[in-house]
Amino acid sequence: MGRASCLIFAREGASIAAVDVNREGGEETSALVRAAGGQAVFIQASVDSKAEAQRAVRETAARFGAVHILFNNAGIPGSVQGTALDGLTEEDWQQVMNINLKGVMLFAQAALPEIKKAGGGAIVNTSSLAGVIGMGRGNQAYSAAKAGIVGLTKAWALQYAKDNIRVNAIAPGYIDTPLGRGVRSGLNEAQQEKYMTRVMTNIPIGRFAGPEDIANAALYLASDQAAFVTGHVLVVDGGYSSQ
Repeated sequence: MGRASCLIFAREGASIAAVDVNREGGEETSALVRAAGGQAVFIQASVDSKAEAQRAVRETAARFGAVHILFNNAGIPGSVQGTALDGLTEEDWQQVMNINLKGVMLFAQAALPEIKKAGGGAIVNTSSLAGVIGMGRGNQAYSAAKAGIVGLTKAWALQYAKDNIRVNAIAPGYIDTPLGRGVRSGLNEAQQEKYMTRVMTNIPIGRFAGPEDIANAALYLASDQAAFVTGHVLVVDGGYSSQ
């Protein structure tokens, strides 16, 4: 989703600072943007580090002169999937919270002064369908973190409207990404078939989302086309939650 967003934002004229803990993936993303005619720089950083978040924002502002948009999209599923509460370890809970929730706070905290200095802009946070409806087979820490993002989004929308900063969130449903496929890889063939049948039965549009589906939603929320939209959680789930 992050790579697709970088490419789509750049196509619309944005200069891109691709921030990732994975150097190989981040450098490949920025190279793809440049190959398509856009401007991009890769910054290696871990989102759960305040110092690295501040450095990433500083380097972005120094490279491009200003920061107008922050897309908080880093996330991990956690190592415990589909277990009862007594199977959830404190370590797994904390790791998911650090990346999926604390990381959103740290990058927003670092970016807000630069966005204010630029005269305003937009923050888009990636929540999840698991953060807005109950999904009993999901990771409880993941669901809690993604619900926390919804709360932060609404609070920040109220707090920073006076600064001409809009804050919205996306709640993706089932998406065909390496992270999603990695979660399914732990299942045997029969379990995978059962999983796919159950999920596809509950998606009225009849397919998983592609990364571009989420990237286009992020582009809308970050753009002037959404100038009167703030504090909103845009569910992009093919109708899953409408049933």
